[in-house]
Amino acid sequence: MPFPEILSRFAIAALLTTCFCVPLGLALLRVTGVPPTYPPLLPQQIVSGTVGGALLVSLGYWLLSALIPDKRTRHAAFLALAIVLCLTSFQLATRLSYTQSPRFAGVTVAAQVGQCVLHTMVVFLSVICFLSEESGWA
Repeated sequence: MPFPEILSRFAIAALLTTCFCVPLGLALLRVTGVPPTYPPLLPQQIVSGTVGGALLVSLGYWLLSALIPDKRTRHAAFLALAIVLCLTSFQLATRLSYTQSPRFAGVTVAAQVGQCVLHTMVVFLSVICFLSEESGWA
């Protein structure tokens, strides 16, 4: 896949995930019982997470496309890697149960589950942008 196409898919993934995750994060901020200044659910942190997540997915696909020429094998490896890394990202939310930082005071299990849902949405939507038929984007 040529670099301009990867760049356009990154832009679409970043925009798509941001459009879905910012409203969801604001809703989670209201219903999870955390303080209104709880950092992981504030819009600026969500935007940095969606753009950063889409960038990591893009870089991962770009690297796999350079290493694995067969599209089916590349897509299978990409999907497996995305699932493993998404599950690994859940530790970011769960470790807030043990932090002593005053920034994360008031963390609830519901907020942690919400953060995991946001991580899953970023990975899922970004992966869809790269697993769609390559010829349809030209």
